[in-house]
Amino acid sequence: MPIRIPEVAWSWPIGAGVDVPPRPRVTLPMIDDGPWAGVPIGGIGAGSIGRTQRGDFARRHLRIGEHRFASEPLDGFAVWADDGTGPVAMVLRTTPAPEGWGPSLVAGAGRYRALFPRAWFEYEPDGLPIRVVEEQLSPVIPGDEAAASLPLGTFELALSNPSDRPVDAAVLFSWRDVLGEVFDGTPVLAETFARDGATGVRFGLATADGEAGSFAIAAAGGEGLEMEGTN
Repeated sequence: MPIRIPEVAWSWPIGAGVDVPPRPRVTLPMIDDGPWAGVPIGGIGAGSIGRTQRGDFARRHLRIGEHRFASEPLDGFAVWADDGTGPVAMVLRTTPAPEGWGPSLVAGAGRYRALFPRAWFEYEPDGLPIRVVEEQLSPVIPGDEAAASLPLGTFELALSNPSDRPVDAAVLFSWRDVLGEVFDGTPVLAETFARDGATGVRFGLATADGEAGSFAIAAAGGEGLEMEGTN
């Protein structure tokens, strides 16, 4: 099923920036992530993670009194495709990728669209034999403020082949374990799980007072889940 994007959604070229960055809307020393900030993941009460118009993950606002805005090179999506002429790999953001991951997007290689609580990326890079459209959703659940406040997001990617040649393709999602950094020295526990048609991995921290925190990554379906280390 194709991903449908409302015509009224705000739109801007991916990673294109602005000629004159707007000034902060406040003069007090309050949080301002600047002109790159996009639709947040979560944020209605229990913290949020931020994705920018460049395609990278940068905002970390998960602990009371702490806020961080800096691009994390290990977090995000990448795509691989081969139409028979040779494989092509690309990182789906305009910020630099780790060495060996393949090239990042060129600024303007697609469009970012936003209409809270959703955001969309229409990737159109040169040299990639497939078209990729991504939808990001941070569920807002009427009448369930506790669930709606969590820094929780879903991502759906639609891959299409505009040519008449068969194409093999795959998508990678990578996420750095931040628990081991925030709670330095506390053992990180990791386990795989399968539930409600999804498989994933869950990271948690066990302390003398109980669990200090956890997060999970899951994908619909997904057989043969592999986990390498905890970072």
